[in-house]
Order: sequence, then C-alpha cells, then structure tokens
Amino acid sequence: RRKTMIRIKEAIKHFNENVKDEGMPKMNGKLLGVLTMENNGAFYISNWGNGQHLGKLKPEHINKICEATGVDANFLYGIKSM
Repeated sequence: RRKTMIRIKEAIKHFNENVKDEGMPKMNGKLLGVLTMENNGAFYISNWGNGQHLGKLKPEHINKICEATGVDANFLYGIKSM
C-alpha cells in the first residue's frame, strides 16, 4: 500500500517563490504549523509531509494550509501541479 503524503514542502516553496511579497518573512514548516494548528503545529506539518499522523489531518487543516501557501487541495494531494 502506497503511503499518502501531502505536498507541504512544495506548497511552502510555491509560496516563497510566487506569493510572498517583499518584506514578508519566508514561509517555513514552523510558521505554517503556527498558522495551521498553533500548538504542536510544526510537529504535525513535518509528519504530514512525510505521510505520518494523517489521522490528525482534518479538512480545516487542509484549508488553512491552502490559504497560507496559496495552493489548492488538488495541488497538496498531487492531483495537479501549479
């Protein structure tokens, strides 16, 4: 069975290269974790990107990741590219 992974690193890269305005801090896993979950967010962002702890991944987290990075869910799940 293939491990499900969401493309968090690619979403962060997309934000830093295409969405981030000058003067804004670069997005990283820690910042995305705070924007997504507040407590323990960086831990889960890292694990979700590696296909772990997916039971904690809820639709509202996907929505927050998409909003924060400027990608959509199809991109996160590898259904389409940007």
